[in-house]
Amino acid sequence: KNFKQVRHLRGHPFIFSTFTSRSQTSLCLQHLQQKMKIVSCLALLLPLIKAVDESLCEYKIKVSNAKDLIDEDTDFLWIKNENDVFVEIIGYGTGGDDKQKTLVTDTIDGSTSPEWNEEFTFRNADEDSGGAYEKFLFKLYDDDSVGGYSMGGLLDADFLGQSKFIEASEIEDCAEIYSFELAVTRDDDSAGSLFVEFEKTGCCDNTGNTGNTGNTDEEESTEVVSTKGKNKRRLLMA
Repeated sequence: KNFKQVRHLRGHPFIFSTFTSRSQTSLCLQHLQQKMKIVSCLALLLPLIKAVDESLCEYKIKVSNAKDLIDEDTDFLWIKNENDVFVEIIGYGTGGDDKQKTLVTDTIDGSTSPEWNEEFTFRNADEDSGGAYEKFLFKLYDDDSVGGYSMGGLLDADFLGQSKFIEASEIEDCAEIYSFELAVTRDDDSAGSLFVEFEKTGCCDNTGNTGNTGNTDEEESTEVVSTKGKNKRRLLMA
């Protein structure tokens, strides 16, 4: 009966569609329901996947050198006395400013332009961070301990200055090395500069992106370097 009606009305597409078999309609609805279930599952899983990706992410920070730091030590007669400098690297997690991890370089004796070339790792899975790292800060000190012995309190170190914050979102691409010349300031006055490099592994960032997002506004120049058998672009950041 439906077949005869379809033949009689085949010149009318809209009316023809109303005679589609109920079995086909039911099948279409089943497929739609299955797809909706898949979409719902993905919506639930994506935050978990992102959380796992972020926990696997880590930042490798190289503290290279500093120059033209304030000399806090007093010369004694003909003996030149200069700073014994170390750097604190502080990573701030998403748990708040009290959720932080602090690592410290070796102390370089007798210099206002010390060189360290030390590398440090901050993992988003670190318990101290309370979550993914959001920013990093560098503080420089003059070690005043005598012969390796602590004098206690403020006598141990003079504050030489600190850098600006480096936001984790600035470190976008796992295939690049981000080099910074950071101005060191103390009481809003210039106090030298610090050279550091950032690398990211795990190919994740705070926005869930993988790879380069194309932010080149702060790049001064680039070069290709080899690290652990892989070629990476070194970006010299403004």
